[in-house]
Amino acid sequence: MVCKVYCPTAEIQEIGVVPDEGYNPYFFPVEGAYLSFYFTDETFMKVLSALVNGAQVTYGDEGRAVVWEFLRNVEYPVSLCDQIADCITNNPATRQAIVDLVLSDPSIRDYITAEAMRLTSEQTAGSIMTGECGNSAVAGQVIAIVDKLDEYNTDALQIVEIGTNDEERLATFISGFPAFGLLPADEVLDTMQDWLEDFSENYAAAITPEWKDDVSEDLYCLALSKPDCSLTYQDLFEYFNTRASSGLSILSTVFDLVQFLADGDFNSDELVASGMFSATLSGIVNGRNFFGLTLPTIAAITRDAPSSSAWEDWDECDTPPPVSPITIFNPAGHSGGTYEATGENTARFTASIGGDTVYRVAFQYDNDAPRCVRMNWSIVSGSLAAGFNGTYECGANPAANGYLDGLTVEMPPQGECFAGLGFGSFSPFVIDITFDEC
Repeated sequence: MVCKVYCPTAEIQEIGVVPDEGYNPYFFPVEGAYLSFYFTDETFMKVLSALVNGAQVTYGDEGRAVVWEFLRNVEYPVSLCDQIADCITNNPATRQAIVDLVLSDPSIRDYITAEAMRLTSEQTAGSIMTGECGNSAVAGQVIAIVDKLDEYNTDALQIVEIGTNDEERLATFISGFPAFGLLPADEVLDTMQDWLEDFSENYAAAITPEWKDDVSEDLYCLALSKPDCSLTYQDLFEYFNTRASSGLSILSTVFDLVQFLADGDFNSDELVASGMFSATLSGIVNGRNFFGLTLPTIAAITRDAPSSSAWEDWDECDTPPPVSPITIFNPAGHSGGTYEATGENTARFTASIGGDTVYRVAFQYDNDAPRCVRMNWSIVSGSLAAGFNGTYECGANPAANGYLDGLTVEMPPQGECFAGLGFGSFSPFVIDITFDEC
C-alpha cells in the first residue's frame, strides 16, 4: 500500500493492532481537515510523551513546533458545534440525511403535521370583534358568538349521531374534527364515543336561555375591560376552559383534548355546556376547523352582528383598577408582546413572536411612573428559555438601550426592584405580573 502522507490502515497493520468494527481509514485532504479525539488521562499522557520524544528525534529543532501543533488543537479545540452547524448549512449529504429523517420518522412527521394544523399565536391573539366600544354593539357581538357556537355544536352532534354505523359516524367525526385524524384509528373511535356519550344526550338540556345570557354577560364585561373593547380567540378559549375546569390551555395538543374527553367530569349541566364549548374551541385551535366553523367565520359573525340592548338588564361590570403605567416596546424591531390589566397592580402578559422566531414580552415603566417597583411573576402557560431571559435594573431605560444591552442571563429574584423587564422563549408563553410600589 502506498500512502501519500499518512496511511492509517498500513500503520495500524504494521504494529499489529486490529481496527474496531466499522473502522474507516481517513486521508487528510491537501487543504487540511478537523478531527475529533477521544483520550483518557492515561492514553493522553502516553501519546504526548511519545510525541515529545519522537518529535525531537525526528524533526530536531522543529520538534517543539510539532508538539505545539498537537497541543494547540487539544487546549484550544475547534468547536464541534460550529462544525455541525457548517455541515447542516453547507454539506449536501448532511442536509439530505436530515430530510430523510424527517420524512421517515413517524413521530417527527406527526409533530410537524400537528403544528401545521394548529392556529398560530398571532391568530389566537388577534381580535375576533370589531373593536367598537358602544355597549349595544359589544353586547350584540358577544351574543352572536355564543348563539353561533351553540348552533354549530348542536348541528355537529346531530350530524354525527344520524350515522347508521360506526364507519359513517367516524368519517363524519373526523371530517368535522380534522385534528383527530392525527390519532391512531382505535383512539379516534374511542374519542368519538366519549364525545357522544358526554354531550349527545345532555347538551340540549344544558344549554338554557339563562345559561347563554349569563355567558354573554361575562363575555360582555370581559370585552369592555379591554382597551379596544374586543375579545381575542384566546380570551374566548380561556373563558370556557375555566368554566369547564378542563385544564386545557391555548398550547394544549389534540392529545390533551382526548384526555379531557376521556377523563373529564360532565356530571352537571354547567360542565356539559361549558365542556362542549371547550372541546369545540380546542378543536379549532388544533385543527383550524370544527364542522365548518373557523376563526375567520367567528370574526365574520361579529361583524354582521346586530346591536343588542340586553346589556341594560345585566349587572354593572366590575372594572379592575389600572395597573401602574407601563410601556410595551418592541426590542430591536421585534414584537414586544401584549398585556391586560387583571386587577389592582396586576396584569397578564402574552408573548408575541418576532421576526427572528423568538417570543417576547418586553416592557418598562413610563417616565412619569415611580422608578422603583417590586415585581413578582408566575408562568401561566408555556416556559421561558434561559438564554433569552432578560432583566433591567432600577432606572434602566431598555427602550433606549436596546434589547440585548445590559441584560443578565438569569431572572432576578422575586420581589427585587426593577424599572422594566424582558422575557423571552422559543415557544408561546403567558405570564402574570404583580407590581408592588417600593
